Amino acid sequence: MEIKLNKVGFVYQPGTPFEKEVLKNLTLTIPQEKITAILGKCGSGKTTLIQLLNGLLKPTSGTIQVGEFLLEPNKKVANIHDLRFQVGMVFQFPEEQFFHTTVEKEIGFAVDQFQYRVQEKEKRIIESLIMVGLDASYLKRDPFTLSNGEKRKVAIASVLIFNPKVLIFDEPTVGLDEISKKSFMKVIRMLKKRYHKTIIIVTH
Repeated sequence: MEIKLNKVGFVYQPGTPFEKEVLKNLTLTIPQEKITAILGKCGSGKTTLIQLLNGLLKPTSGTIQVGEFLLEPNKKVANIHDLRFQVGMVFQFPEEQFFHTTVEKEIGFAVDQFQYRVQEKEKRIIESLIMVGLDASYLKRDPFTLSNGEKRKVAIASVLIFNPKVLIFDEPTVGLDEISKKSFMKVIRMLKKRYHKTIIIVTH
């Protein structure tokens, strides 16, 4: 899924004393089925940008085309949930949000929460694990007992259960040791090559 931004701008709290322009006249194309890195120092607007890409925020100006979805200022996207299922986001330290006692329940939580119809749910959970290099032996394990690298993979699998076309990672290797970082990047390359995902990695 290709993403195109055309003269996109974003302002926090416009018209107030706290107004802050974060993005201005940004035009770029994120190619389909490629790995794209977005680099910048803290406060440069990286997180704002990725929140715009799946409709968590709306642009103040300009347009964003995400596949068939068009994001414009002051206009609602009728099928916003479909957009968010297509653009999966994995935030920094996603494993800190774990609260289930098994990997199986953790990965399947979003499907139940959003009442998204996924046939053969158990099969999809296992497929998601396989996509990140794990297997069915992890289903009944307590996610809190896993290594940091394994926790990060389970967090990615919980997004992959919807089979999104685009995956966005915000500072994905923070908190990982060197071995886990290499393992993570191997997973990223596999997701792009074998499963044809469009991948965006945000980091400073």
